[in-house]
Amino acid sequence: MLLAAALVLALSPVRAQDIVLRQSGAGEVRFIGRSFGLPIVSGRFEHIDCAVSVDLLKPEGSKIAVGIATGSLRSLIGVADGLVKGPLLLDSERHPQMSFVSRSVRRISDGHFRIDGLLTVKGITRPISLQAVIEGDLARAGTGQAFPFTATTSISRAAFDIGRDITLIDDRLEISVSGQLS
Repeated sequence: MLLAAALVLALSPVRAQDIVLRQSGAGEVRFIGRSFGLPIVSGRFEHIDCAVSVDLLKPEGSKIAVGIATGSLRSLIGVADGLVKGPLLLDSERHPQMSFVSRSVRRISDGHFRIDGLLTVKGITRPISLQAVIEGDLARAGTGQAFPFTATTSISRAAFDIGRDITLIDDRLEISVSGQLS
């Protein structure tokens, strides 16, 4: 939600502003874990805090910060929640927060953006890139029109010490942020 919001705001010709957003029903962060390419576990995080500082005249100066409560994870299979939040995977008790802080936001083409930043999970920080797509006529940003968006990436479980000894789940976890901006 926040990542795409920063991008839409960056398209409007107004001065720099600070915006603090809290997750609402307008967006969500989801994950998918696969085994041999087939999805076997997926879910979403229910508690997300977002903050953006955007210079709308120079979007390359945009700053995005997202905090996610790891214990707020809800999978599509309730019995998997304990495993994913437990010590083998996210270890929510010892690491209640994960975070993303942007380092750059760049327009790739109309409606397509790349967001580079640092993701911290279980106290381990690594650089990641998200590919963001905002649908609709972006020239109408700021008119109240709704813009569906998606930002996606994948991360290595091993890089963040997420279940190194669990071989049933592929190493790559897919992450998506989606919602609608208005």
